[in-house]
Amino acid sequence: MNWKHNVLAVAAFALLAVPGYSQPAPSGAQSPKGGATSATSSSTPSRTAMLAGLIYRVNLGELEMANLAKQNSNSAPVKDFADQIIKDSKSTEEKVAAFASSHNIDLATVAQQMRAMRDQAAKRAKETAMDEREAREVGSATGEYAWMSEPDKSSSGVMQLLANHESEMQKLGTLKGAAFDREFAKAMVSDHQAVIDRLTTARTRVNDPEAVALVDKLLPMAKQHLTMAQKLQETVAKSS
Repeated sequence: MNWKHNVLAVAAFALLAVPGYSQPAPSGAQSPKGGATSATSSSTPSRTAMLAGLIYRVNLGELEMANLAKQNSNSAPVKDFADQIIKDSKSTEEKVAAFASSHNIDLATVAQQMRAMRDQAAKRAKETAMDEREAREVGSATGEYAWMSEPDKSSSGVMQLLANHESEMQKLGTLKGAAFDREFAKAMVSDHQAVIDRLTTARTRVNDPEAVALVDKLLPMAKQHLTMAQKLQETVAKSS
C-alpha cells in the first residue's frame, strides 16, 4: 500500500483522534437535546456519527471474515473462534443500532459520507500530484482536511484495518486449510489490536457520554477477542 492510499484512507477517520476540532453541524445525526439536521452524502458526519459508523463497519468486517472461516477452514479451533465472533457480532450490532437510533444516526448515510470524503481526497491527490507532506495539509487554508495532519498511531492502525479489509478478504478467499488458518488468525490479531487502539483513543475525544458508554461496553469484548485470536495464532502455528 503506497502513502497516498494510506493518507486517503485515514482521512475519513482521523477526525476522531484530533482534539479541539471545530465540527460542522452533525450530519446523519441528531443530538438528543438538539433539533433534527439534514444529511447528505457530501456533508461531514459528526464525531459521534463517525464513531458509530466505524464500529458498525468494523463489526461487519469481522462477521464477513468469520463466515469465510466457516467455509474455508477444516480446523475445529478456527471454526470455534469464528462461531464466537459471529455470536458476539450480533450483540455488537444490536448495541450500535440502538445507539444510532437514539442519536438519529443513519449508518448507511454515514457510510456514504465517509466514502464521499475519501473520494474527494483521492481526486485532489490525483489532480495535484502532491507529495506526502502536502497531502497531509490539503485544505489547510479552509480547514477542510487540516485535521488529518499527523494522525496518531491508533488512527494509523485502524486506517490499515479498514483500507486492507477488502484485500485481506480477497486473499483469504483463495486459501484453504492450514494456509487459510494461519492468515485468518494473523488478520484477527492485527485487526482486533487496531480496533482496541482506536476505540481507546476515540473514547477520550468524543463529548457524548453515551458514546463513551458504548465504547466501554465494547472494549472488553474486543480485548477478549484479541486474547482468543492470539491463542488461535499459536495453535494454528503448531499444527502447520
